[in-house]
Amino acid sequence: MRNTIATLMLAFALGIAATAGAEVLSGIAAVVNDEIITIRELNNEYDMVAKDVEKKEGPLSAEAAKKLRSDVLNSLVDKTLVRQKIKELTSSYRRMRSGSLSRR
Repeated sequence: MRNTIATLMLAFALGIAATAGAEVLSGIAAVVNDEIITIRELNNEYDMVAKDVEKKEGPLSAEAAKKLRSDVLNSLVDKTLVRQKIKELTSSYRRMRSGSLSRR
């Protein structure tokens, strides 16, 4: 489900850029709970990954570039979800620890 939403948002953002005849430098690529992944973040990550892939495998075809961009977006969504979960668990742990310490 999250992959579908993220992909639709990316397609929408890229569609706007193509329609406007200008490159979108910043905008929303995806929303993960309450955090935004910007198009700029996606572009930066994609550029780094694409350079590595092209060094190893040569130039990317249009289809391969599209798939890689989708994979990069999914990776950013996954990283955001993991970061959010770590934050949630850390907060829960701290609350639990402070509660157990106050009972001593």
